Amino acid sequence: MNDERPPRRLLIVRHAQAAREPPGGGPDKARPLSDHGEHEARLAGGRLQARGIVPDLILASPAVRAASTARIIAERLRYDPDTIQLELAIYNASRTTLLELLSDTDDAISVVAIVGHNPGLSELASSLSVEPVAGLPTCGIVGLALPQLQDWASLRPNTAKVAFTDFGRTIPT
Repeated sequence: MNDERPPRRLLIVRHAQAAREPPGGGPDKARPLSDHGEHEARLAGGRLQARGIVPDLILASPAVRAASTARIIAERLRYDPDTIQLELAIYNASRTTLLELLSDTDDAISVVAIVGHNPGLSELASSLSVEPVAGLPTCGIVGLALPQLQDWASLRPNTAKVAFTDFGRTIPT
């Protein structure tokens, strides 16, 4: 019996640039993207599209800036934005919390994108990778290859290889 699956990949995406203040002085979670942030997210989606990467699943923080980044990228990739899973646990999560969340991913999923916040996302990328990973700038993406990962529950530190980093300068759009 041939159980050939595409290799698992993880896209770690920091939200695009947010406005400095939430509308009406509301909570931090309500901060929208700035105009520059919307532009960053469109460009990031275009660069992922140029790489031929479309996630099977997008997980995002429900904070407005992260959810908006996920939606804009999804639209560029022709991924239905209504199927983005907003996960409260991603907001201000530690790398341990993010790892636990990813470990619960359905094994039928090959490519996961997680959109959220620093420092947790940068720490997650650094802990999973066998090589150093720079901290994520706004709308920065780290693409990790997990060729030996049999199931998401087995996701552990030092098991991924950096397939690419995209900090807005890697592929002209």
